[in-house]
Amino acid sequence: MNAPYLQLIQQSLSDTVYVDLPASKSISNRLLMLKETYHPKLKIKNLSKADDTLLLKKLLSDIHTHSTDEDNVKRIHTKNSGTCFRFLCAYLCVKKGKWLLTGDARMKSRPIEALVTGMQACGAKITYKEKHGFPPLEITGQEYLCPPQNIELNAEKSSQFVSAFLLILPLLKKDIVVKISHLQASKSYIEMTIDLMQKLGIDISLQDNTITYKHMAPPVEIQSIEVEYDWSSAAYWFAWVALQYSTKVCIKKLRKSSLQSDAVIEKIMYPFGLSLRYTREGLWIEKKFDKVPQTFTYDCSNHLDLVPVLAVLCSALEVKTCLKGIHNLTYKESDRLLALYQELNKITTVKYTKNTFKIIPESKSLPSPPCFACYQDHRIAMSLSLFIHKYQTIYIENPACVSKSYPDFWENLRKTGIEIRS
Repeated sequence: MNAPYLQLIQQSLSDTVYVDLPASKSISNRLLMLKETYHPKLKIKNLSKADDTLLLKKLLSDIHTHSTDEDNVKRIHTKNSGTCFRFLCAYLCVKKGKWLLTGDARMKSRPIEALVTGMQACGAKITYKEKHGFPPLEITGQEYLCPPQNIELNAEKSSQFVSAFLLILPLLKKDIVVKISHLQASKSYIEMTIDLMQKLGIDISLQDNTITYKHMAPPVEIQSIEVEYDWSSAAYWFAWVALQYSTKVCIKKLRKSSLQSDAVIEKIMYPFGLSLRYTREGLWIEKKFDKVPQTFTYDCSNHLDLVPVLAVLCSALEVKTCLKGIHNLTYKESDRLLALYQELNKITTVKYTKNTFKIIPESKSLPSPPCFACYQDHRIAMSLSLFIHKYQTIYIENPACVSKSYPDFWENLRKTGIEIRS
């Protein structure tokens, strides 16, 4: 093992654990954009401290303070943050100046053509600098674009293409109807974007796959909004409790959510014997029933961030599993389908097609202790850590990547009694 790694060692687990969650980076990032495009006096409480949000905040500050002439190109580097790249791709089209929008090697392999095509239909000046359809991009920002009254956006490869466009609507200064085509996954995140815009007073609505926006002047009064705690991160603790009887977990300050689609983890985990109780402290989770389903099938098309944790949970419990609606996982921080296939195939039998991921329980002999790669992907790393319940010791390579969404994950894991060595 040449890469940095953590060694996780099974110890006597604590009876009761209080864990902290990060604030939702999905909500935080959308609010940061709306503060720039619609409501400069917006006060955002409980902003996420995740790497993705800190990066977006910094880049927005850089863009806001940068002035350039026609010959001076400002480089904006988004690392491997798809959210930052897509949101800023739309935003820079209406920020006067020349911009080179780029990212790291993985970001350059993630498609962007559908969003670029949509922005070009509005008069944006965008040029591919390397491979057609992929980052990096050179953008010549303009103070005014001329969007059509009706525009179609292809969301086949990412719903964020639609969210990126919606978040700059206030800067286009006209009524617009947006038709979403080829939407196969993560519609819930478009709904999140629209819900947040509505909370700020924007006249926007969604009917089937058509979005209607009515332009209005930005508000002049100060408004405050608080970011919810992150349900995608909470899912790891649901799985943690489902794998053992020793520990009950209180997820501090977590409340029910209508904004975050991954709050559905409450219902998804019902067959795994969990008992849930909300108190002033937060959400208490305990394994009360000796239940493990023989088979588990779920359509994950609106909950793609839950796929890694559900796949690892079912592998560890040896549950025959079929996860559907998962083809967009190919375009995430890593190719998550390939990553899960390679790592879970070390311990069981895994098969996948473009849109289904199947686990066929089968015991395989492993080197002891097993070492899992995480492909610089935060959700893969956190999910694979759950295998500590199956093996006395495991190694997780490149553990620092969890800071992308959950910087304190390993410290919270220590609270359970697991020994962690670097």
